[in-house]
Amino acid sequence: MKPPLAPLPPGGTDVKWEGISWSKFSVVRSGFREESPPFHYVTSAQATNTMLAFDRMKERGYNRIGFAGYWDKARMFGAGFLWSQHDPSSQARVPPFFFSKGVPELNQQRLFEQWLETARPDAIFTDSSAVPDMVRKAGRQVPEDIGVAASNVRDMDIDSGIDQNPEEIGRITTLALISLIHDGDFGIPEFTREILVRGKWVDGKSLPRR
Repeated sequence: MKPPLAPLPPGGTDVKWEGISWSKFSVVRSGFREESPPFHYVTSAQATNTMLAFDRMKERGYNRIGFAGYWDKARMFGAGFLWSQHDPSSQARVPPFFFSKGVPELNQQRLFEQWLETARPDAIFTDSSAVPDMVRKAGRQVPEDIGVAASNVRDMDIDSGIDQNPEEIGRITTLALISLIHDGDFGIPEFTREILVRGKWVDGKSLPRR
């Protein structure tokens, strides 16, 4: 049996990976980056996608573009955002807002509203579907006051942003697995391969042109 390892939310499973005899399997992970088990994986080009989104948002007339999402060493949205912010042509650099794990929703909202007041973004790129409602709870309107774009329009109720091309991710995962099978490559690899699939920008009502 040579399966692809389907996406699993970080920390969202009690599977005892170390108890599996991986030497009998060819494995390619799809979706989330995970350090354990350290297999080859195929996922979205998060940093590149974020830089694409940043450029498209600027083209649509937004100057103070913020990022609101989750801090995690497995996520690269923040890296793409910070790199885009340091473009020499950029006049406005907005600090990111990171959700804090374990913080009650009410306190999270308060921290978010403080960030809105101090950072003053006119658009937000996010990997959290909660952001539009949080903007509205803060007394602002989407998109009249603040435009919003999603890191993955297929997973969120936000119609502007990045389509991560999941069909292509699935196709490339299958091809990578077939390659391992043909090579007789089993078990946990000494060196992992990372295959990143670029997404595409999608226009929508949550981020109209200014």
